[in-house]
Amino acid sequence: SNKFNSIPFQKRHQSFSITTLRNTPETQQQLDSACTDENDHVSIEHPYGTEYHAPVMVTECIEALLQCQRRESYPLIFIDATLGGGGHSQALLERLQKGDLVFGIDVDSDALQTATLRLEQYVSPNNKDLLPRFVPIQSNFKDLTNRIPQILHEYCSAKDGVLLVDGILMDLGVSSHQIDESTRGFAILKDGPLDMRMNSKDSITAADICNEYGESELADIFKMYGDESPQSAKKIARAIVQQRPLTQTSHLLDAIASVTPKFFKASRRKGLSATSARIFQSLRIVVNREGEALQQALTEMAPTLIRPGGHLVVLSYHSMEDRMTKRMMKDGNFSDKRLFLVERDVYGNIVNDSKKPWKMIGKGRKASDEELARNSRARSATLRVAIRLDNS
Repeated sequence: SNKFNSIPFQKRHQSFSITTLRNTPETQQQLDSACTDENDHVSIEHPYGTEYHAPVMVTECIEALLQCQRRESYPLIFIDATLGGGGHSQALLERLQKGDLVFGIDVDSDALQTATLRLEQYVSPNNKDLLPRFVPIQSNFKDLTNRIPQILHEYCSAKDGVLLVDGILMDLGVSSHQIDESTRGFAILKDGPLDMRMNSKDSITAADICNEYGESELADIFKMYGDESPQSAKKIARAIVQQRPLTQTSHLLDAIASVTPKFFKASRRKGLSATSARIFQSLRIVVNREGEALQQALTEMAPTLIRPGGHLVVLSYHSMEDRMTKRMMKDGNFSDKRLFLVERDVYGNIVNDSKKPWKMIGKGRKASDEELARNSRARSATLRVAIRLDNS
């Protein structure tokens, strides 16, 4: 079945859902390579890379955004919904002109502060500089539906249509800084608190999940978000339960290592490094409600904010994200194909096929060999682009 699944979990007074689309062979290779190991590297030669983060497929992303046609007498307005280190925003701002606007969104206050400092010349540009404007906003991208129109009133005149944007970029990866920073709990190779929160104000941590969830619930998480086999997921979940309490990332790694071989000749993905990366990924997704946020962004935020003819550009790094993005861009929903996309008369004849929000442009694209030589973390990235249809 390709049905969209949602399994509720509870923690104290907080509830949330785990969401996924079942895996397919064509996306399995993407998941297999989506792990961080000793061979990962980011070259300082990256044109928009910094010590904080090296953005992926910069040229391809910016070209995709700028394919939309500039409307006469209107500024170009874009949203970088996952600001990170600010590399994509910098590349985009360099291509824009005075009066144009880029909103940089990130839920991580550290990332927002770092990127804002980097893009300081665009935050309050001097009229003589003829520069576009950059506006940093701390928010989860799923919450932009109401926030962006309110903020646009402050920067734009209330012309008809000006309160819609020309394009949105969503880079769904974790920044290199977050991966390498041991205090955040994302790093596999460095010991630190078992946290994994993008927003430190959120209440639930990876330690809470490991210490409070039942064995079957943990196994479900690892199967859904790491595509672990049922046998492997059950073994790892049982090891975690047996070794509680877990407070450090090293505790989690010890639990995984107790039931996982360090090397597996027949398949790299079954070795300790790749397996640990998938378990960390699974917990990170649940801690930050990434599946829920992406679903809401694709179904509500992006279709509401992007004008007809504007572009949605999404970089995904594991199979769940890519399946959700592809399904929404291609079919307009996450469940049965064309479920709500057509109107039919009493005889079953199609009356109107205009409710589909997107037209997907081409197929998913991968990073070039040249980029992989600079930044091996780009190997699991898939870029998809769609144009907003006029179905008002």
